[in-house]
Amino acid sequence: MIDLRLGNCLAPDGLAALAAGSIDVAITDPPFDARTHRAALEAERPGRRRKIGGALPFDALGEAELVRIAAELARVTRRWILVFSAERHVEAWAAALERAGARFIRLGFANRTNARPQMSGDRPAPAADPIVIAHGTGAPLRWNGGGRPARWDSPAARFDEGGQQHPTQKPLALMRALVADFSEPGEIVLDPFAGVGTTLVAAKLLGRRALGWEVNDVYHAAGLRRLSGTHEQLSLIDRNPVGVANAVGQLIA
Repeated sequence: MIDLRLGNCLAPDGLAALAAGSIDVAITDPPFDARTHRAALEAERPGRRRKIGGALPFDALGEAELVRIAAELARVTRRWILVFSAERHVEAWAAALERAGARFIRLGFANRTNARPQMSGDRPAPAADPIVIAHGTGAPLRWNGGGRPARWDSPAARFDEGGQQHPTQKPLALMRALVADFSEPGEIVLDPFAGVGTTLVAAKLLGRRALGWEVNDVYHAAGLRRLSGTHEQLSLIDRNPVGVANAVGQLIA
């Protein structure tokens, strides 16, 4: 089951319509706070004065919306909850998820291996995207990463096959790594801010089920096209050490 729905995840037929504990893992990249959102619109002009370079095709995330989303994610998700966050929003996400009953576990980082430079030159460019990692109350802690740190390196989405189709699109390699580390085959992966469907594409490639919402019809259509051309890719290498041991035992037998 791969289901990318057109609509607002905060509408009555969105997250609120899902049963408690019906999702195994949530991995999502919601809009950022107004200040970060505004900075993404700015462009350089001669003399280092700044101007608005064009509007992002979605609104910034308000505090009340963040709290509502965190509450729904904590309610519907049994296991891992991963939220890409602006630097200024990390504590807000962690606190809102915990108030809603989830448990904040750790702050992870998606490192940009070929990040764009800070064109103004007056400050460092962002090196990584923070990921708030939390866990629901429906299952014990378990992931496929062993003792590795919460760090994932990947190139930008503009280097993916087909190029970048969304202004905040995450790299497919990154989303595949997160889906592989935090979910198991057959589990349901949720992305309520799906964009052009990268999380769902990664889930389909890895044999997971997936559910997502995208409010923009153009991006929704692009996501459907990507999903229609995606097929599960079985791997001989299982990142779960238990799976590796089982596979080795079967080969020896």
